[in-house]
Amino acid sequence: MIVLECVLLLLILISAAAILFSRRIQAATGMYMLFSLLLAILWGMLYGVRLAVAEIGIGVVVTGLLLYFVMRRLREKKGSQDDSKT
Repeated sequence: MIVLECVLLLLILISAAAILFSRRIQAATGMYMLFSLLLAILWGMLYGVRLAVAEIGIGVVVTGLLLYFVMRRLREKKGSQDDSKT
């Protein structure tokens, strides 16, 4: 069990570093959602079930999807602005 927790912690650290050093916003958003999911799994393994459910609800679903839809909306607006310039 301790080995699994250490591997999960290592994956969390790698995903956090990937978020920080990512140059593309889409990749950083996906990594953020993965980071939140890994944290929720770790909290579940440490018997923090309520915290794990809150992490899934807030970290993955609300924040991650909100970032995704905002990026999509901005991309659509940028495309319509580019079309109006030509």
